[in-house]
Parts: sequence; C-alpha cells; structure tokens
Amino acid sequence: MWAETQKDTPKGFYQALGYRPVGAKAVRIDRLESLFDAVRPLGLNNAFFPVTPEIMGLVGLSGEDFASVMRFLGYAHRVEVPKKEGEEEPKPVYTFKWAPKKPTTFKARAGKPHAAKGKPHKKSASKPTPTKPAPKKDYSDSPFAVLQNLNLKSPPAKKK
Repeated sequence: MWAETQKDTPKGFYQALGYRPVGAKAVRIDRLESLFDAVRPLGLNNAFFPVTPEIMGLVGLSGEDFASVMRFLGYAHRVEVPKKEGEEEPKPVYTFKWAPKKPTTFKARAGKPHAAKGKPHKKSASKPTPTKPAPKKDYSDSPFAVLQNLNLKSPPAKKK
C-alpha cells in the first residue's frame, strides 16, 4: 500500500507504478482515493474529527506519516495528548479538519504594473498597422490542383 521514497528516483517513476509520493512515503493511488472517500463525510461540518484505526488501515500508515497523507489530501491536523490517570505514556490522538489550500493567483508579470493591481492594460493610441494579404501559392504541380477549379456551389434547383 505504501513504499519509502528515494531521493534519486527519476521524476514520474512512482506515478508510472500507480503510486503518489506523499512526503517520505509513496502511497498507492487507489488507496488514496479510498481514504479520501472515507474521510470526506467526516469533514462536512468543518470541525476537527478523529479517525479510526480502520481508516488509517486504508493506507497502512499511522502517526505523522498518516498526518502527512491527510495534509496532502487537504486536511489540517492537530495532535492531542489526553491525560488519563494510571496510564504511563498516553497515546497521542490525531484529529483532522478539512482545510484546503487557498487557490493561488497568477503572479503579475515583470514590467507590467497594471497586471499587479488587477487593472486592464491600456491600449496604445497609435493606429494598427495594416497587414498585407498572403500571396497566393501555386499548387499546379499538386495532385489536388484539379480541386481548385471545382465549383462547390450547389446548382440552382430545377423548376417543375
């Protein structure tokens, strides 16, 4: 379901095998889709929710590795360590919330101040230069030269 990623791996190698690199792991794409389908209903109310071991088992990861996969899918996470009496080392509880990244805007091009402010560019006041029609090419040696002389207009309808 997942594999450790290697830094010297060629770009696109994991995708060709059906995996998606997510941090230090590469997760099978079908498992990512199953995970996303399982957590989508949990994040509808826009509040933090815990995930069950069954959900984590969909990709075979837990802890920070699972949190990095969830970040990749667009979820923010927080770690809570509940303090219970009688427990020596409390286990951290990861909770997640749907928090997709904000869409990026196009950056203004260098030297175009109006684009940076969102204003349209002013057109120049000069008249446009007329363009010359392209010269006709001689296709007389082409096997399709006969087609130039065809009359493609439909003949007038015959009166009865």
